[in-house]
Amino acid sequence: MFKKVFIIITCLSLVLSLTVIALASNEKQVGKVISMKGEVLIVHKDEAKGIKVKVSDAVYQYDTIQTLKDSRVQILMEDDSLINLGENAKIYLKEYIYTPEENRRSSTLDLLSGKARFIVGKIFTARDSKFQVNTPTSVIGVRDTYFIVWVVSPELTTVITMDGAVVAKNVSETLVCESVVGKNYSCQITSLKCPTTPTIIPTEEMEKILMDTKLSPTPPEREISATIKDSADISKAGVTEKVEVPPPQAPTAPVTVPEPNKDLPTEVGNPNQQPSDNPSQGTIGVPPTNELIPPPKPPH
Repeated sequence: MFKKVFIIITCLSLVLSLTVIALASNEKQVGKVISMKGEVLIVHKDEAKGIKVKVSDAVYQYDTIQTLKDSRVQILMEDDSLINLGENAKIYLKEYIYTPEENRRSSTLDLLSGKARFIVGKIFTARDSKFQVNTPTSVIGVRDTYFIVWVVSPELTTVITMDGAVVAKNVSETLVCESVVGKNYSCQITSLKCPTTPTIIPTEEMEKILMDTKLSPTPPEREISATIKDSADISKAGVTEKVEVPPPQAPTAPVTVPEPNKDLPTEVGNPNQQPSDNPSQGTIGVPPTNELIPPPKPPH
């Protein structure tokens, strides 16, 4: 009797496993894990529990990827974009449509917690192309860039641009103000407030956040030879096209921007900043500084 019960349970488990695999295979693969450290979980669509991730595992549209304590993961998307998650981070691949024959990519990612580093290696010019990152407080539209998003808490998001530019606005549709965050600048987006005026991020803060999201691809690297792995590669690529994003709203009052300085980067913060009742702060509790930040060291 016990033997028959054991056989039945084994058969049911096998059927369940095959069903889960079949469901996952019906979704579109949009990338794969190329490097990881520690324990990382992935939850496929319509599944209640996560499974442990291994290098070379596929990721699909509608997947949720979560890193645990002292863990990190690097994902290579099919359009050659890279996503690095730091520890205790969670991201939901809400949409990832990639049709290169139409010169189109439509991507929406929900970063629910933690730090994530994004390197968007290709630019698409189709009218409805986009690369967008949502957080509990913000919507971040990408033009051409290498940037970091940190969900500090459900009430606060910090955006840091390493190269290119991003457009950050509050998730609330009642606030029409937005910030254009240029290279080496950062801004904060809190609940029900306009984004802060972008400020230069201090070198020590930049280095710490880069280390928190650093993870090198697992060999063999020839598998990701087409990937743009750091901001230096983005510059070498000669990217000039931009994904179309909504034009910023015209300011209704004078806007304070950084004073011109010959030593500042060519992109000097946010010329399109809307008036805000939220005065500019240092990026992460650090007083603003006019110190020029050297280009970040490329990840290894």
